[in-house]
Amino acid sequence: MAIHALWDDQYAFSVRKGPLDWTDQTTGGTATDAVSHQDDGDATQHDDGATPPVEFGGDQHFAATRPAVTGSVALGRVIGMPTSTTAVNFGMPVTGNPDFASGVEIIETPVADGQVVGRVGGGAAGNDQSNIFRGGSSPTFSMEFVPTVQSLMLVGSTFFQEGTAQEADKLQLRTVAAGQVSDPLYVASVLRKMSTSAADSRILSDCVANSFSLSADRSTPLTCSADFTGRVLVTDYNASTGAAGSAADTTIDIGRNYALHDCKAAISEGTAATQYVIPVDAFSLNGSMETGYTFYNQTTPQSILTGPQSWEGSITIPLAGRGSQLSNIAMSRILSQLGSNSASPSGTVTPIHISLYWSATPNAGDIGAAITQPSSLAAVRDLHIRLCCVITDISVGGDSEATQTLSFRCLNQMTSVSDVARNAVSIDMKADHAANNMFGFTGASATYGM
Repeated sequence: MAIHALWDDQYAFSVRKGPLDWTDQTTGGTATDAVSHQDDGDATQHDDGATPPVEFGGDQHFAATRPAVTGSVALGRVIGMPTSTTAVNFGMPVTGNPDFASGVEIIETPVADGQVVGRVGGGAAGNDQSNIFRGGSSPTFSMEFVPTVQSLMLVGSTFFQEGTAQEADKLQLRTVAAGQVSDPLYVASVLRKMSTSAADSRILSDCVANSFSLSADRSTPLTCSADFTGRVLVTDYNASTGAAGSAADTTIDIGRNYALHDCKAAISEGTAATQYVIPVDAFSLNGSMETGYTFYNQTTPQSILTGPQSWEGSITIPLAGRGSQLSNIAMSRILSQLGSNSASPSGTVTPIHISLYWSATPNAGDIGAAITQPSSLAAVRDLHIRLCCVITDISVGGDSEATQTLSFRCLNQMTSVSDVARNAVSIDMKADHAANNMFGFTGASATYGM
């Protein structure tokens, strides 16, 4: 018996373009929206009948080669981290060795039948009565990883859904105002590769993120975490042959990571366009999304529906601010507007704007002074995170210098019922190359302006 070393595990993350028909488990045809894996764990195989064929279905997950992608991919196609128009990577450098939870519901029904201990059926027609039953299955997975632009875009698409866009080398994850459909546009399959030969690797198939978080502090680089719920858990995947007959790709993207000391942060005092450069001790952003499942009389989900999102977070800055800006007094006054009075009713709330820039050439502006806000992403692998926030609490602490931690909710700032002046969350990134780095996400516009 071989010993399995946990450090030898590898993880991969593959996305399919939806929406899928969660009841379609067919294989061997031309369906574009069948689920990725049948209930017994077999991957679905469909193609368009062309020569060479364009494949759809779960068999294409984690396949390192693909037909050329120059724009948005068609329904059912697989999306990975592109290295050329015809090659993709799927490896994900997760922290720890997270595993999948089967999520099987166990139903117990006590009955008054004179038995001291409940009974379970014996498998024959005459003795099948049982006090315990298996219900529906909602397998789950939680992972944390140190992102690059490529991996952040891939994982983020399963949470931001229709807020995912690419235009040439511009990548964007952004909250939307309205019009996001309930059927997920992007669904993922997550692989835990446990061997290179045996059929003992594991896949969480057709999963959607119901939470998405980013955090960084002085001792931890920018870290992303997400929670997923899927349709079915496959426990006998063969990683050497499962990707369209080839080995599943687990190659990670080795691009730039992001440390907090490389970040230039800026915060506004209210809705004014001016933002001031400020040192940051810690930062966190947490999004959650309502996700619903219907089973009807089946043991696996017959539909997966995404609902409203909520965003909250915190940022820790000096108590005195810097220069004459962002002091605790100034920020507390913004918070106090939440109170109702005749001049400022409770519905009148002043948001603030927070920007975190990881740029190869830092934006102009000294600490405490107004920052020169960029109008675009200048260099490859630049990452900009911009938030529209309402302060909900301020706490004072610190180790040496006193600090203030601003807790906030992120909300879309609107100019009308459907027009967004500033998105609650906007994450903008620059890919390595416009032609060779087409993911295939829907959307021809990734406009940088808020």
